[in-house]
Amino acid sequence: MTITGSLPTRATRTLRDEGAIEFVKTATEYGSYQVRRLGRYYGRSARARLEPARADPWRPITIDPHDVEWTLKAAPSHGAADVADFDHWWDAGRIVDGDWDRRPRVRFEEMPKYRAVRKHFLEGVPWEETAVFSDLQEAIAEHGSFDGCDDLEDLRERYRDIDRLYERIREEGYRSRRDLCGRCEISCRLDMPTVHIGRDGTLISAQGGGYHRLAIGRILDVPVEARVVVRHRKWQDVRETIARAESVEHAPQTVREYAAHPDLEDVRR
Repeated sequence: MTITGSLPTRATRTLRDEGAIEFVKTATEYGSYQVRRLGRYYGRSARARLEPARADPWRPITIDPHDVEWTLKAAPSHGAADVADFDHWWDAGRIVDGDWDRRPRVRFEEMPKYRAVRKHFLEGVPWEETAVFSDLQEAIAEHGSFDGCDDLEDLRERYRDIDRLYERIREEGYRSRRDLCGRCEISCRLDMPTVHIGRDGTLISAQGGGYHRLAIGRILDVPVEARVVVRHRKWQDVRETIARAESVEHAPQTVREYAAHPDLEDVRR
C-alpha cells in the first residue's frame, strides 16, 4: 500500500476499509520509511562536513524567486512528468552530469499553480474558479488522494492555508523554516521550495518544489528560502574551484562571474 494523503485520514481509511492487519502493515511501512529518511538526512549532512565543497543538501539558500525561470516539466500541466526523474528527497545532494539541464522544458510562469496564484491574488479570482483547483479536484476523484489532499474539503482548507501564507509573507516577509518549526522538526524544516542547479548556475524548479511559495515570492518581490536537490557536475566544478581559491579575487576569471550566486555563499572567501 502506498501511503498518500494526510496521515490521520489515511490511517482511518485503512483501518476501516482493509482491517487491522493491513493497518499494522501500513504503520510499520511508514515507520520504516521515516527511519530511512532520518538516516539519509544525517548521513548526507555528515558527508558534507567532510567535503567542504559538497554542500549540505538540507542547508537552504536564499534566492530571488524571479531567478527561477524554468521547471523540468515536459508539459505545462499539474502532475506532468519531468524530463529528468529526480526525487526531491532521495536525490538530495546528488551531482549529476549530462544534458538533463538542457532538455526541452516548461517555464515556471506557464505552470498552473503559478497562474492560479497570479489570478487569485492579483485579479481576485476565487481559487475554485482557477484551472489548478479543477485539475486537483479531478485528480482526487480519480485517485482517492492526490497532492496531499483526500477530498474536496482538504483541498479547500489547503487553499485557505495559502491565503494565510500570502498574508503572513506580505506582512512579515519570508520567515525561515527553522524559525517556524524549531530545531527538531526535520520534516517541517525541509518543507520548502526546492530547486536544481544547472551547469551555468541556472535555478530550475524541482519536483515537489513549493510552487505556491515561489509564486507568492514572485508577486510580492520577496526573497525565499530554497533547498538545492541536484547540482550539475559542471556547476559543482565551479563550487570546488571557488572553495580552493584563496579568495574570489584569486579564482580563475571563468568562475569569478558566478561569485554572487547564492549557492556559493558557503564556499566563497
